[in-house]
Amino acid sequence: MGDRHGLPYLPGKTLRGLLHDGFFRLETWGSCPELLAKGITEVFFGSGAFEGDGEDAVPREETTPGCIYVSNATLPANVAAWLAGEDGAAYRSRLFREHFSTAINENGVAEQKSLRGLQVTVPLQLHACISVLDETRIPKHWKKTVSAVLPLLRCAGAHRSRGFGRCSITVEGMNHA
Repeated sequence: MGDRHGLPYLPGKTLRGLLHDGFFRLETWGSCPELLAKGITEVFFGSGAFEGDGEDAVPREETTPGCIYVSNATLPANVAAWLAGEDGAAYRSRLFREHFSTAINENGVAEQKSLRGLQVTVPLQLHACISVLDETRIPKHWKKTVSAVLPLLRCAGAHRSRGFGRCSITVEGMNHA
């Protein structure tokens, strides 16, 4: 995905969703009980709106907000500024590649009208920030908790179940309190 300057980024909402999925999985599996107590996913990400069917649904006004905010993952500021300027203009298009695929029938021939194109980003480093919105509800060891979930996040973006979007998400410059 590209920003207003045509530079790659990953929306914070997407990262938050990936983190939510990782938290939910570890909590459900009962892994790391010292870090992921029952209900920790709801503390970090809030309770879902309209859970349940019919009369059991919870209206949004009665839900609890999450305790964290996740920023967009972007290129480092100095790199982004250079690429967004005139000097970097020629290099912006090199950050993306086109990937094409087509369906092949049982005879080994391409199916009619099955060609599909996908824009992919070359391997690079993006940086995002997690901010605590409500320190009264989040555990003191929240940084260790996030670090425990990160190894589960191995892919991001479209077609991640088909081998695209491989990623390695790490924590930088953070003392584990």
